Amino acid sequence: MPFPSKKKKRAKYSLQVAHLESQPSSFGTLSVAIPCSILENVQKPQLRTYVVGQLARTLTIFKVDEIVLYAQDHKENTNDGLDDPTITFLTRLLQYLETPQYLRRHLFPMSEDLKYAGLLNPIDAPHHLRKDEWLPWREGVILKEEQNGVYMVDIGLDQLAKVKTQETVTIGERVTVSLGKSKQQECLGGSLCLKTTPRKEGGLYWGYQVRVASALSKTWEECPYEGGYDRVIGTSERGKSVDDPSFRLAPCRHLLLVFGGRRGLEYDACRDEKLFVQGVGRHWSVDELFHDYINVCPFQGSRTIRTEEAVMIALSRLQPFLYQ
Repeated sequence: MPFPSKKKKRAKYSLQVAHLESQPSSFGTLSVAIPCSILENVQKPQLRTYVVGQLARTLTIFKVDEIVLYAQDHKENTNDGLDDPTITFLTRLLQYLETPQYLRRHLFPMSEDLKYAGLLNPIDAPHHLRKDEWLPWREGVILKEEQNGVYMVDIGLDQLAKVKTQETVTIGERVTVSLGKSKQQECLGGSLCLKTTPRKEGGLYWGYQVRVASALSKTWEECPYEGGYDRVIGTSERGKSVDDPSFRLAPCRHLLLVFGGRRGLEYDACRDEKLFVQGVGRHWSVDELFHDYINVCPFQGSRTIRTEEAVMIALSRLQPFLYQ
């Protein structure tokens, strides 16, 4: 039997997307927090790039909405870790991979951090649309202003989209464009919408956001969602096994899953200046910081599990609880 052509594969993908549009979101938002030390013992730039690429694919496969990169050696003058070259590398590469290919030339200038990005597998998220695929929404970049409130936007098609908006936007800004249900339009036009609109109205996963936190405690203190995270879960080999029959994941709107570095989450918590002053690790244990403190791989064979491996294991183990 011959292999299906690319056109048939893409047609099948379009049918899958059409089916997804009618599916409501099963739960609220899912956030993952990891330390910047994820790359501390990865020496070669090619390998560093590959590790981040695998992480980006894991985040996409399990529909993570937000990835938080937290610094482990918090000092008040570190500018939220943005001056750390490792965090800069992680942030830039994760954002680059999440961006649709047709927009990257507009948004990312040449950089040494992206030197080996072309070797990585694409995340192939629903918002990474080809020219022959159609959805009511597309990601775009504002290129120029035609007249007051009317902008020309590159949305990855042969022609630019003409978008009218009353909002304040800037040239070169990334936006989400609502195009309507029909592809048959003489003049391609649309309107700006929120990045969350495709998910709320169509049930589509629309990529992840990258946030930097200057310390572990800042990962939940600086939550971008109104009301904060209503469920924060820590992961550790000293936590409760997810195989325990009594383990349940309480319903929540905004879930944060926190991972530690090579020395574990307990070490990272004690390195946090604010948490140390409050007595973490001395007067009360690290597991009291979290609603749940879990072990996602209780029967591991290796002495250590790398953070990027732990993320994939944890999300795969927790997925049945997230969608039940």
